[in-house]
Amino acid sequence: MRDGTAEAKVNIQNREGKHMSTTTGTGIVLLVIGAILSFAVRDAVPGVSLTTIGYICMAGGLVAIIVGLITNAQATRRHNVVEHRDDTVR
Repeated sequence: MRDGTAEAKVNIQNREGKHMSTTTGTGIVLLVIGAILSFAVRDAVPGVSLTTIGYICMAGGLVAIIVGLITNAQATRRHNVVEHRDDTVR
């Protein structure tokens, strides 16, 4: 309290999209692993289609990247809020 006034501040931090989320990084890794399995690996494993597993990994990676981008976009919509209250003591 200063000179008969009280001041309250409320701050909400804004991430401003400076950090890539873990979900986006995981999606990129899955996308790369899936592409390697689908297009570069020519080995055969009995009963397992490595090409299909690669496509599944790439689809999972794409979903993870989309979810990470949506989450990051929602985090950057937050705004800083400063609230000032003047309560005069009489």
